[in-house]
Amino acid sequence: MQQARNNYLVWSGLAAAAGALVHIAAIFGGPAWYRFIGATEPIIKLVERGHSFPVVVVLVAATVLFACALYAFSGAGLIPRLPLLRTGLVVITIALVVHGVAFIPAVILWPKAMLGAYDGDGINTILVVTNVLCFVVGMAYLLGTRAAWAGLSVRQLKRENT
Repeated sequence: MQQARNNYLVWSGLAAAAGALVHIAAIFGGPAWYRFIGATEPIIKLVERGHSFPVVVVLVAATVLFACALYAFSGAGLIPRLPLLRTGLVVITIALVVHGVAFIPAVILWPKAMLGAYDGDGINTILVVTNVLCFVVGMAYLLGTRAAWAGLSVRQLKRENT
C-alpha cells in the first residue's frame, strides 16, 4: 500500500540539507560566513589564523544536519528506509523543539548573553533566528513523523510485503 507523500518531512529534510550546505559554505566563505552561522569571536579568530578546529566543528555540524535530512527523506518515502527510522525521527524532533524552546528561559535567565550585541543593534539576530528556525523545523518534523507513524513501523512494512 503506497502512502501519500509527507510534505512536512520533505520540507524538514530540505531545511536540514540547506542548513548543512550553509555550514559547508562557511568553510569556503571565511570569517564573515562563520559569523553568519553564529560562531563566537574565539572561533572567528581561529578561522582567521587558519586553524583546522573550526573546519572540523562545521563539518561535524553539517554531517549531523545531512543525517537529519536523510531521516526526513526516508520517513517521507523518498529514499529507502534507514535503520531505527522511528527512533531517529523522534530524537531529531525532540532535539530541534527543545533547542528552540530552551531559548526562551535562557533569554529570561541570561538576557545579556542571549541578546547581546553581535550585529550592533543590541540583539543577537542569528541566535534568535536559529532558535526560531529550530522550533519551526522541529514542529514540522513532529507533524510529519506523527502523520507517517503507522507506516514507519518495521512490522507494518513486513506485513505489507507479504
